[in-house]
Amino acid sequence: MFPCDLCEKEFTTVYLLLQHQKYDHKKWGSTGSGSADDKTEDVPNEESSIDKVNKVNIDMEDEEYDIEEDDIEETSDPLKDIDFKSLYRKRDQQARKYERLYKSKLNETKQHLERILLFEKQLDEFKTNFNDTKFYEFSDTIINSKNIRDYLELRRLMDMKGYASIVRSNRLVKAIKSLFIGLKYGVIPLVVPQRKRLSVNGRKLINLVDCKSLEEIKRLLLKHSKEFYNIFQIIGRTLSLVASLEYEN
Repeated sequence: MFPCDLCEKEFTTVYLLLQHQKYDHKKWGSTGSGSADDKTEDVPNEESSIDKVNKVNIDMEDEEYDIEEDDIEETSDPLKDIDFKSLYRKRDQQARKYERLYKSKLNETKQHLERILLFEKQLDEFKTNFNDTKFYEFSDTIINSKNIRDYLELRRLMDMKGYASIVRSNRLVKAIKSLFIGLKYGVIPLVVPQRKRLSVNGRKLINLVDCKSLEEIKRLLLKHSKEFYNIFQIIGRTLSLVASLEYEN
């Protein structure tokens, strides 16, 4: 609405307002004696008023548009800031970690089962091949004063890692075979802690020597000297005990 400054009436358009001021309040003169120049001078005033009103309307529209833009909230993607590569990398690291743990536990279980099977095999072989009479006869060939001296000499040379000296002596190689046969069939006993310390390869060597020739035992000794050394470190106290008991008798 457009109010009149003179009478405070309101009009819906500027044109009606100007007509009201012209005819009701005779703002532009009632006689019409005004010159054409005066009328032409007043026309720009009318146009300027209309321009002002239009400008005000345009400004209001712009303001309303700006307000609408300001009221719009920016919607952000909640997954945008997540580093999926890092998450995948951590997931793969954990998966590899548990895979290694599973394999290590599986390997320990396999070794434990191998030890159990080996003990059972040794027990079965002993029960099959020997009765009490044969066992005592067999044990006399394994444990006697001559062999005890050879076992102790073997232990001394193993402590010094004198593998070459052992290989040069057939007597000491025979002593290794006799000693390992005694360990295999329980003539020279090993307690549970000693058996646990024996590696899988060490157990295999003890079982292999029984059916090998002297030359083959020499090759095994040179090839697996570390395993032979570990075996003698484990059975050292047992040899000392067997020797002391034999000499007492």
